[in-house]
Amino acid sequence: MMPKHPRRQWIRDDLNSPPGSDYFLSRMASGWRLVAVEWVRESAEEGTFASLEDVPFGMRVAPDCHHLVHDPDEERTLEAIIALMIEGKAFSVIAADLNQQGLKTRAGEPWSEIALFQLVPRIVEIAPHIFSGKEWTPRNFFGPKTSH
Repeated sequence: MMPKHPRRQWIRDDLNSPPGSDYFLSRMASGWRLVAVEWVRESAEEGTFASLEDVPFGMRVAPDCHHLVHDPDEERTLEAIIALMIEGKAFSVIAADLNQQGLKTRAGEPWSEIALFQLVPRIVEIAPHIFSGKEWTPRNFFGPKTSH
């Protein structure tokens, strides 16, 4: 039986000049698929560092474009994901639950196991804040306590 997600190989070619069409055709003929293009340039200004990082899930750029603010819809989604993880649900079950609720990823796509896995670093970062917040309602995830 074939694995559900076959292994992927990645290549990064450091280039000193723009590649010609033969470069791309050769890679494609070998079974490779172009998935990203990365650009870099030297900065003429000293002391200026512009970082193009993704906005963390649960946050959005403020209207003034100078800082981040909380995104209530994404925060509720994070809380739902964390609650289901605490219940011991598999990523496939969590994704199905989110999709059944009509929730989408930031890209507007249905949730998948991969999308949830990619969110794990953010969940690790945000979970302590959610659990210590006044609005977090503790749930009895493990059932009623029984005496032995």
